Amino acid sequence: MISKTVNGLPHIESEKVENLDLLKVKTSPFSKSETRFVTPITINLKALGYIDNEFVTLVDTPGSEDTESPEIDMSNSLGIIKAIFQAKTVRPVIIFSYKNFGGRYEKLKALI
Repeated sequence: MISKTVNGLPHIESEKVENLDLLKVKTSPFSKSETRFVTPITINLKALGYIDNEFVTLVDTPGSEDTESPEIDMSNSLGIIKAIFQAKTVRPVIIFSYKNFGGRYEKLKALI
C-alpha cells in the first residue's frame, strides 16, 4: 500500500494488484461518486488458505444518492437489484462515511 496526496487530500492505493478483478474498482479521496457499475471481484479462498469455500465473489456497487443525478441514481439501483436476483446468496455490507452518517443516524434509518 502506498499513501499519497491527491489535490491536498490523503489517498491510499495498492502498489501491486494480483487479482485482476480489482483493476475495475475505482477509488479516490473525493466525495464524487466513482463506481458506475456493479463490479464483481472473485476471490480464490483456497489459494489464501481457507478450505470451507473455494471462491467468494464480493461486489462493488454504486452508492445511493449518487452525486451526478437522480437518473443515474435510479439506474444504479436497478443494476443492484438485477445483480441481487442473479446471485445464489447475498450478504450485504454497507459502508458509510462518518460525515454522512447523520447526527441521529438519519442515513442509516433511510436505508433500512
